[in-house]
Amino acid sequence: MFFYMAYCSVFYIISFTGFDAFFGITINHACMKMELVCKVMEDAMEERDRGNRKRRMLDVITEQNDVFKMVELIQETFNIWLGIIVIATMLQICNCMYQIIEALEVATRLYCCGWEKVNDRQARNMISFMIARAQVPMKITAFNMFDFDMELFVSILQTSYSMFTLLRS
Repeated sequence: MFFYMAYCSVFYIISFTGFDAFFGITINHACMKMELVCKVMEDAMEERDRGNRKRRMLDVITEQNDVFKMVELIQETFNIWLGIIVIATMLQICNCMYQIIEALEVATRLYCCGWEKVNDRQARNMISFMIARAQVPMKITAFNMFDFDMELFVSILQTSYSMFTLLRS
């Protein structure tokens, strides 16, 4: 059973790694084809002969239609996969945030557990140590460098928007 699970895991990892890389390559290819269509149109506009210009413009229109068909195919191919990735990533980040927020409330919940009603010195000492430990913030990190907290979440959004703006300019 272990070997079967290991085999399935390796197959699963290789499949998704290939799918991720293929998506990146196809998106870059579509963007480059659009860039080339624009360059060819610029060259067509410099053509002096009216007949040649019209022929080159028709070639550009054909190529542009092919690029749009390619983008539609990419959309059809990766639509569900991208949706699953977006939802899974949002759920994972939200789950990390929820765990951190819950961890922040542990000290307060321990303090409010009714320890003052218990007349056991050892139990009170144990509660005080538990409260002291709970006051040290818990951290979930990525690559042992990035702490998952609200600052990281805001930073991810800002960086994503900055990269988007940079790519658009």
